[in-house]
Amino acid sequence: MNRTPGSRSLPRLPKRDPFSHKGDHGRLVLVAGSRGMSGAACLAAMGALRSGVGLIQAMVPESIQGVLSTAVLEIMTGGLAETEAGSVALSGYSRILDLQDRWDTLAVGPGLSLHPETQQVVRELIAKWEGPLVLDADGLRAVAGRGELLLGRKGATILTPHLGEMRALLEGKEPVEEVVQEWADAHQVIVVLKGHHSMVTDGHSDYRNRSGNAGMATAGSGDVLTGMIGSFLARGMEAFDAAAIGVYLHGRAGDRAANMYGEWGMIASDLVAHLPGAILEYSTK
Repeated sequence: MNRTPGSRSLPRLPKRDPFSHKGDHGRLVLVAGSRGMSGAACLAAMGALRSGVGLIQAMVPESIQGVLSTAVLEIMTGGLAETEAGSVALSGYSRILDLQDRWDTLAVGPGLSLHPETQQVVRELIAKWEGPLVLDADGLRAVAGRGELLLGRKGATILTPHLGEMRALLEGKEPVEEVVQEWADAHQVIVVLKGHHSMVTDGHSDYRNRSGNAGMATAGSGDVLTGMIGSFLARGMEAFDAAAIGVYLHGRAGDRAANMYGEWGMIASDLVAHLPGAILEYSTK
């Protein structure tokens, strides 16, 4: 079957109402981190904050709650029961679901671990969280070979795999564009296939990104993007637009960081630092 999805352009960023308060700018729940991987949760939280979200509740294993609270002062945290490996335990997922009546969007995955019990937490959240969902990193592995879990969700679903993670979702098939488009369409999701000239697709529309550089191939870069897309979703943007503008601004922040540090020396936290400038640049075009 030959597919020719329509190309989508980037949306404009909404202006902030001068009479608004923090609750008007989105409420994001972030489920991330495990023992030894607290940095992934911190980077995702900072990516979301620098993208303008009003409130973040980071739900993490209780042993790293203090790390998040001190590393990212602007967020709220919740400590969850954990496995012997220091990852989120199955008994903790109900505390996350308790938030969905008051919070807008859920982002799951950075640094979460592949512990079987934690992977089951992800599957429970996919099934029972009714709002928009961003699934990344270790969260993606929970649906590899179980794509039917994504069908029929009430809220929009955005997956952000790199090539290896996409190959796992495709159960070994090579992630060429047409195959990824068909998979996104069949599973009713938006896929952000990360890499050189990242592609955003829902199977019917595509966005091909041209910002970014090779220096962004560094630990934590994808965690920042997860937070960014979660932020734009929580602020009420349409899901495809949230994914596309997130990918573009992530790349522009990377370009600005590379201009300062070079592609060899830049790190993921440099992307966070350059996000405000990238957003300001885009907003004033």
